[in-house]
Amino acid sequence: MKKSSALDRAYAWVRERILDGTLPGGSYIDEATVCQATGVSRTPAREAFNRLEGERFITLVPRKGAQVRSISSTDLLDAFHARFMIEQFAATEFCVERKAIPDAMRTNLEVMNGVCDFSTTDAMLVYINADREFHAAMVQTLNNRPIFEFFEALWRNNSGAAINRGQMLRSESWLAANHAQHRKILAGLGAYDLDAVVGTLREHLR
Repeated sequence: MKKSSALDRAYAWVRERILDGTLPGGSYIDEATVCQATGVSRTPAREAFNRLEGERFITLVPRKGAQVRSISSTDLLDAFHARFMIEQFAATEFCVERKAIPDAMRTNLEVMNGVCDFSTTDAMLVYINADREFHAAMVQTLNNRPIFEFFEALWRNNSGAAINRGQMLRSESWLAANHAQHRKILAGLGAYDLDAVVGTLREHLR
């Protein structure tokens, strides 16, 4: 096994269990557990922990291994404000300049609509990645590299929202509302109805 594939395996195994709630906020996991579960050595397990800490999924604790970060209401609110600021600006520029809706928004909306069974982490990740790409496509219409890189950093570093989203996908009512909001965003952009888009984004990103 190559070192890179061993790292990916260890990383994916831990991340999936954080996203599906098997490892809840505040719980601990050590390198030995990861090694035993994935068949990798200590080095890729340690590197996986370092990567997950960089993405703010875990906090490394001396002599205890890694602790899964707890989601606080402050973390989620801060993430909402940052994303809303970017996406509101993107929507404003889109409507004022009457731009064309990116194909990626429609494509990823179809991907999300096509995921119905969230019993596996793979399905959750497909949905979460399509969700990210849907919003990223709108932000990319700004053609502003620094803003898009900031947006990307928010997704990479905001583990709390990813964990929350992964667990909420099992709620039929939340999922139905999320689908409806994505459709409203797309429809509002198509009609250049800024008020409708911003109002939906405010509700959607909370």
